[in-house]
Amino acid sequence: MSDFELLHRRAWLMRAGLALLPGLAWGPSVSAANTLPRITPDAIPAPRQLRYDVRGTVAFLPLFADGDLTWRHGPGGYEARLRLDAGFLGTRERISAGTITPTGLQPLRYTDRAQHERDTEFDWPHAEARLARGGTAALDPGTQDLVSLYIQLACLFAMDAALPFLPPSGTQMPLPVLGNGKSVERWRLVIQGEETLALPGGPLRTRKLLRLPEASDNLGAELWLAPALNWMPARIRLREGRSSDVDLRWSQSITDLPSP
Repeated sequence: MSDFELLHRRAWLMRAGLALLPGLAWGPSVSAANTLPRITPDAIPAPRQLRYDVRGTVAFLPLFADGDLTWRHGPGGYEARLRLDAGFLGTRERISAGTITPTGLQPLRYTDRAQHERDTEFDWPHAEARLARGGTAALDPGTQDLVSLYIQLACLFAMDAALPFLPPSGTQMPLPVLGNGKSVERWRLVIQGEETLALPGGPLRTRKLLRLPEASDNLGAELWLAPALNWMPARIRLREGRSSDVDLRWSQSITDLPSP
């Protein structure tokens, strides 16, 4: 590896606040807990709605649904919504609302809406979240919720799209996520190679991320981020144990959206 390539790969890791897998030879680990990345305004995706064809199984039952990820932002903050509409089986919607800071998205409220509505509030001055089921959880710097994480990842990858070298496959990206409703989990996202996907909306070049499941939640995730979608996800696949496997595949983009 040339000194030039080494320099740019180290720059990518420092800017994104990543931690390398042990044993890689080109630099020390960098902890996201100690160094949060800086996000420039041009790295924030433009408002848009991505629509998805959704297939899979939930509790061993087949699932056929429509989905969408709606992202809007303005001077008053941001709103991101992930919605699944399974017809007579019902609709589930997750909503993240908050502010955009120099280090990216800072959620203030996360809502999980299905048969009931559950709200989690982020109290950043006191570094704690007030949980929907009662109690609190300590917040790490840069903590995301289960919707804002998609936009935060898009910002991070957009920041570095102009660099000559993307991070090598196998690089681990730690991201604190309040995902199980009880505590902040340190998601370990492993950066995979480039893939061109054949999707309902047409072929897209993507970069794949793999989330390693943890014993605490048993949730596995695969994300395919597309530069043509401002690095928002072209495909999302979520697995929980052996009973649930949900696959969202991009079908359409709508860009004419009002501010939240």
